[in-house]
Amino acid sequence: MLSRITYLARAHPIPHTASCKQPPSGTRVISSYCLTTIEAASIDQAAIVDTTGAGDAFIGTMLFSVAMGLPPVRGATLASVVAAAKCRKLGARPGLVRLDEIDGALELLAM
Repeated sequence: MLSRITYLARAHPIPHTASCKQPPSGTRVISSYCLTTIEAASIDQAAIVDTTGAGDAFIGTMLFSVAMGLPPVRGATLASVVAAAKCRKLGARPGLVRLDEIDGALELLAM
């Protein structure tokens, strides 16, 4: 798989970023020809209320991170934290969390 990703990255002269979720282990991010694996944010199984919308929360946070100019690896880390936090609440939309509700999220933005 790495050789195919490397080939695609080198075939395009414009730097780009791609992310591939790999639940439950984490996410792979390729950016500037570098492949990085981000571990999934840990969450106690007993704390999981509803996983509906966790993937959407992840993708939404990745897009937010791009818009904010965060490095891709930091954006994927933040997205993992937001998706895990969403799982602690019931419902797809009502369960979404704000960044100030997540321990450490604002620090990831400030780095």
